Amino acid sequence: MFAPAAPAGASSNCSARKPFASLAGCNLKGANLAGDNLRGSNLSGANLSGANLAGADLKSANLTGATLTGAQLKSANLTAARLTGANFARANLAGSNLTLAVATRAVLTNATLTNAKLTNANLTTAKLTNANLSGADLTGANLAHANLGVANLTGAFFTVANLAHAVLTRANLAGSTLYRADLAAATLTGVSSGRIVGSPAVLPAHWLLANGYLVGAGANLKGAGLSFADLHSANLQGADFTGADLRGAKLLGANLGSTNLHGANLTGADLSFADLATAKFSGTNLGTADLTGANLSKANLTGTTLTGATLKGTDLAGANLTAVDVSAADLTAANLVGTKLPGANLGGADLSFADLAGANLYHADLTGATLTGVTWSNTTCPDGTKSDGVGGDGGTCEGNTTL
Repeated sequence: MFAPAAPAGASSNCSARKPFASLAGCNLKGANLAGDNLRGSNLSGANLSGANLAGADLKSANLTGATLTGAQLKSANLTAARLTGANFARANLAGSNLTLAVATRAVLTNATLTNAKLTNANLTTAKLTNANLSGADLTGANLAHANLGVANLTGAFFTVANLAHAVLTRANLAGSTLYRADLAAATLTGVSSGRIVGSPAVLPAHWLLANGYLVGAGANLKGAGLSFADLHSANLQGADFTGADLRGAKLLGANLGSTNLHGANLTGADLSFADLATAKFSGTNLGTADLTGANLSKANLTGTTLTGATLKGTDLAGANLTAVDVSAADLTAANLVGTKLPGANLGGADLSFADLAGANLYHADLTGATLTGVTWSNTTCPDGTKSDGVGGDGGTCEGNTTL
């Protein structure tokens, strides 16, 4: 319940510094109002840009449409204040109390709200881009359709908060509490997370919470600890897994198209039937991973490790495995049509019934490899000869595996 503010129609006394003062439309730019008691005052439309309101009591005050750009409001009391359409861009609201405040359509771009209390505040459609809400308490707050792009939300509390349709593009939610929060249809592209506390009541379609991380298409999961996480059939297209720990992760049937897997550790991961087309690899460890039936067509796998990997029926057509270690890997019935394998280590690999038509095996090591039923057609052999040309071994490379 709002305390009565100064009547909207009352004439303004711009020098007043008392509760229920009528300051509507006043020019208070740069004014020093630190610690003043302006409880219930009417400051609608006032210009308070650059003003010092640190520690001021503005409980139930009317600041509708007021301008507070760059204002100092540290530890101010804005409980139940009316802030609709107010402009707090670059304002300092650290430690302030905005419990039950109505801040619909408010502009809080680049504002500092660290450790602020916004429990049950109404921030629908508010602009909080690049705001710092680290440690803020937004329990029960309504942030539907709010824009929190690039905001610092580390350690913030969103228990039972409404974030439906909110924009959280590239926001940092690491260590935040999302217990029973509503994130239905929220935009999470590029969001950073980790150490998330509690499970949201609703997440956007195709997003999930795993090992304390928000995981979905376009997520920022650099360095994420997702070992043994269950991500089967997940849509992870365009996600950034640079340096992530995905050892033993379950990625069966997952969509990993256009993902960044630079330096990621996928040792022993289950990637069977996953779509890895156009994924970016460099320094990626896929040793002993299960890639049965996976789509790696045209993938650039240079600099990756595939030692002991299972690649049965894997589509590697047109892929680049130059100098890659695929030793002891199972490539049974793999599609290696047009695959670049110069200098690759295929020692002890099982290539039974693999299709090597048009593949380039120049200087590849096939020591101890199983070549039963391999399809050879215009294949470049390790010694540089063609399987079908002069020096070929009856249409195969089986007699030309020595460098």
